[in-house]
Amino acid sequence: MTAWTTRRAGSIPVRISPPGGGGATPPPASAGLRRGGSGRSSRPSWAGRGTLSSGGYPRPVRPEPDFIAGRELPGRAWELAAGAYAGPGVAEGAGVEHPVAVAALVDAAGFDADAVAAALLHDLVEDTPATVETVAAELGPGIGGWVAALTEDASIAEYGERKAEHRIRVLDAGGVPASIYLADKLDRVRTLVAAGTVVDPDRLDHYRATFELFAARRPELPFLAELAAELPRLEA
Repeated sequence: MTAWTTRRAGSIPVRISPPGGGGATPPPASAGLRRGGSGRSSRPSWAGRGTLSSGGYPRPVRPEPDFIAGRELPGRAWELAAGAYAGPGVAEGAGVEHPVAVAALVDAAGFDADAVAAALLHDLVEDTPATVETVAAELGPGIGGWVAALTEDASIAEYGERKAEHRIRVLDAGGVPASIYLADKLDRVRTLVAAGTVVDPDRLDHYRATFELFAARRPELPFLAELAAELPRLEA
C-alpha cells in the first residue's frame, strides 16, 4: 500500500502523494474482506495499558463490546473512539453507541479487523476534536484513508450539496468505505424507525439518493437489501 500523508482543505483532511511518489492509491475494493484469521490477540483485553491512550484520550471505562474484545486493531480503535466520545468538544447528540452498532454490522457481514476498526471511527472526525492524522498515527494510513473518505466536507455549507459530494467521494474510495457508509445509513434508518421519528424531507431524500446511487453503481455491496426493506418504513 502506498504511504501517504494528510493535509486539510477547508475543514476536511485530504490525501496527498508522498514526496517523490505518484498519486496515492486507495486500498483495492476487495480489501477489508476476511481472508483467514480473526485479527484477535491472545493478550488480556487491558493488559499493560495505562490511563491514557496513545492518542491522548482517557482510556474507556466501559468494557469492549464482545465482537471487539481481544482483537488488536478493533481494540485500539475502540480505545480511541470511546475516549474521544467521552472527552470534551463532542458534537451535540453524538455518542459511541452508533459507531459500535455500525462496526457490529460490518463485522457480521464478514469484513476483516481493519474494516471493523474503520467502522468504529467512521464519524470520529465529524463528531469529536480527533483528526484523520490522529487515526493514521494510531492505526495506520490505510484506516486513516478510509476515515478521511467517510468524513464530510464541512466547508460545503448547503446540506444537499454536501451530502451529494460525500456520496460520490465514498463510492470512489472503494468497497470498504462504501460498505461502512451503507451500514451507517442502515443503523440510522433503523434507529429512526424504532423511535417513530418524523424525518426531515431533506434527510429522507439523502437516504433515498444514497440507496439509488449505490444500488446502481455497486449492487454487490452488503446492506443494500436491508436498506431497501427499511426505507419504506421510514417513509410511512
